[in-house]
Amino acid sequence: PEPVDGTDAARLMDVVSVLADPDNQYVNFLQAGTGAVIRTVRAKLRDVVTFEDFGAVGDGSTDDRIAIQAALDYAISVGGAEVRGTAGKIYKITTSGLVMGAKTYLNLCGATIRQHTSNVPILSVTAGSDNYSWEIRNGSLEYNAQQTSAETGAFGLVLSGTNKLSYGYRISGLRIIGAYIGVYNPANTGCYTFMGHFEDVIVQRCATWGFYIDCGAGENTHLAFFNCWVLQAAGAEIAGSKGFYFRACSSGNWASLAADHIQSQFVSFTSCSGFFGTLTLESADLTTSTSLSLFEFANTPCHVNAIKLYANNLTTTGAGELYILRPTCTTTGWLSIGSYIEQGTVFTGLNIYEVNPETGMRVSNEFAAASRTVSLADWGINRKVIRWNGVDLMLIRRGGLRTVYTTAEPASEAWIVGDEWVNTAPAAGGAPGGMCVNAGTPGTWENFANLAA
Repeated sequence: PEPVDGTDAARLMDVVSVLADPDNQYVNFLQAGTGAVIRTVRAKLRDVVTFEDFGAVGDGSTDDRIAIQAALDYAISVGGAEVRGTAGKIYKITTSGLVMGAKTYLNLCGATIRQHTSNVPILSVTAGSDNYSWEIRNGSLEYNAQQTSAETGAFGLVLSGTNKLSYGYRISGLRIIGAYIGVYNPANTGCYTFMGHFEDVIVQRCATWGFYIDCGAGENTHLAFFNCWVLQAAGAEIAGSKGFYFRACSSGNWASLAADHIQSQFVSFTSCSGFFGTLTLESADLTTSTSLSLFEFANTPCHVNAIKLYANNLTTTGAGELYILRPTCTTTGWLSIGSYIEQGTVFTGLNIYEVNPETGMRVSNEFAAASRTVSLADWGINRKVIRWNGVDLMLIRRGGLRTVYTTAEPASEAWIVGDEWVNTAPAAGGAPGGMCVNAGTPGTWENFANLAA
């Protein structure tokens, strides 16, 4: 044979090394770029873990639960790693759902994890007691069979569990399909989730709530929601399907929440605080024979930038009462709305109310509302509504003094000296209004004309 020079000999030794080292433990890799250092090929390939590394097939028929769980467990065991699916693949899982934990970055890469067992979760972030700095993105979690309101354990994604923390995480580009509840945080003891970011998260065909985030006696803090959407299939809506439920969530950022075709309540906030952006309800064709609130704010004083209703059909039957906006508070609260846009929504029935605040609530807005088929409710003087659809109903003045806009002197409620009433339908020679000169229920009132004299 021809003799080999030094270069050829080195190449030959490289080939021998590869053949003798199928695990690539000693073969080197050098990344392009200034400052790059030599690593082994094995170390480089282990930067990212895939489901297939642990035996997953992803053909939609092979049960891949054990393989995927092994990949997630490995990420935890090494102190964190990125775990990937493969685009276009469908990974079947059965029996119990998957569990992930701290510093696990799950990138589905366009793949789907499909749960074939009903009434169990798909994915829970409950591997440890301190589940932090994790991520889920770019794919789908779905049930093979549509879950109903009877499958109360069918949660698409569970954020935390009893005496477990879940924080510093990000969920983006995720679709959850066919669950009982899409995104869930239970009100269990010590079940906290905070510093979480949700972006472009879509929940489809949920049997009840799309998002249900609770915290029991504590608080979930600093959760942010951008472009989160709850969607029902047009023409095949699930009765009782709802949008978003939040309780005991403080310093939140609900930048944009939307729902299409749901059949019950859109949003419910209880004991929450933070920034409330745009809340949009579209194409909801629902009928109620009981009391139903579309937008509910309980013990949640706040300002909402915009409430939007598009192409909804809202109907009450019998004694049913439908409240578009219902703020309630155990003490004294307030709610203000930046803008209210209503387009193509049809109201049918006698008991439909734009707003029904309890005594003690103060509601103000400057609404730009389209024409509607029903008139506004008669709030009564005790409602403390400052302004509604451009009509002044009451003004709260400095010192807590009230000016009520009505057609007659108040005949009920407790009033204090200095309170006023303004006649909104004055007749020639009639009273323009008056002032309370002796506190009481309803107090003693004197016409403005007599006071001037």
